[in-house]
Amino acid sequence: MVVAPTGRELGGLRPSLDGTGLAAAVVGLGRQSADELRRLLPAHRPGALVSLGFAGGLDPALQCADLVICSRTAACNGGVPCPADARLLEVASALLKELSLPHRWDDLLTVPEVLLEPREKERAYSETGAAVVDLEGHWMAMEAQQAGVPFLSLRAVLDPQRERLPGLVREIVAAGGRGEFWRSLRYAALRQWQTPRLALLAWQSRRAASALRQVAMRLLPIMAEQLAQDGSH
Repeated sequence: MVVAPTGRELGGLRPSLDGTGLAAAVVGLGRQSADELRRLLPAHRPGALVSLGFAGGLDPALQCADLVICSRTAACNGGVPCPADARLLEVASALLKELSLPHRWDDLLTVPEVLLEPREKERAYSETGAAVVDLEGHWMAMEAQQAGVPFLSLRAVLDPQRERLPGLVREIVAAGGRGEFWRSLRYAALRQWQTPRLALLAWQSRRAASALRQVAMRLLPIMAEQLAQDGSH
């Protein structure tokens, strides 16, 4: 099963839980994602769960659309970090190399609110060492772990550490990721000086979505087939 916070982050996969091919679902932003997984997992009993999504860059070396295989997730409020499934890590990394899709392994930090400012991202990197940040990865990993489902997160960098996100992003999150286009227009009309930043964000979103599409369309079908063969032996 493949899950993502929003449809745009599913990499072109259509939400479907009919059991044909890769099952895919939109689970929402933040802790809502764990609540949705809690409902979905017992009903569909997937053999493995892969989470796709955008992330903010914390490591200054990361650029927009860079792919990160999240070897471990953690929450900013502490608690026990959650490691990714070792077999899923191994298979995903090997296949990404075969497909010539550049990537790196690193930690994912989950926070309760979007980090808009470069200084916020710099501080999070200094305090945790995590390479990327999102709003739901750790909660989904914990939910999968409790359900006994092998779990892996793959993230495409949306905003590098040095770049400030427009305040619109918090409005989008508050709306559950819906209505981005119309909110963008309204935001730009009211705050014309923000238009260049919105144009940059739209471009970054397209690039990050393209990176996730490469993962969804090229990596995941092969990965699912290989894992199915492993299970049949």
